[in-house]
Amino acid sequence: MHTMYRLTNDWRLYMEEKSKGFSKGLYLLTAVMLTVVLTGILLMFTALLMEKLNISGIFIGIMIVVADCLPAFIAGLFLGKKVKEKRFLWGFLMAVLCFLLYLLLALTYDTSQFLSIGSYIRTFLLMGAGGMLGGMLS
Repeated sequence: MHTMYRLTNDWRLYMEEKSKGFSKGLYLLTAVMLTVVLTGILLMFTALLMEKLNISGIFIGIMIVVADCLPAFIAGLFLGKKVKEKRFLWGFLMAVLCFLLYLLLALTYDTSQFLSIGSYIRTFLLMGAGGMLGGMLS
């Protein structure tokens, strides 16, 4: 009887360990979606300000940098609080996935932009830094 209890207890621990991996992936996808939604909101807000206030190009550039970095930071905070281990790496992984999604969308809509690789590198660095910083501070 004691062996049967030990086997069921081991099985329960094994299944709990397996579900942790699944929940980390789910948290990662949630963080990526959070980043996409927040980036969309910030870009729409920037477009509204451009239309209504006729603002300068410097302010638009600042808002685009904020729209790249802030959502990744917030999602990194969320992911770090949920995962609770290797937060730095999880924040960076989330930022890499967000950048790949951004790159896929950008190249789908405008293939001539592929030549301006500097802007993609800047976006990757901003998203990566935001995700890692959010993960570290969580």
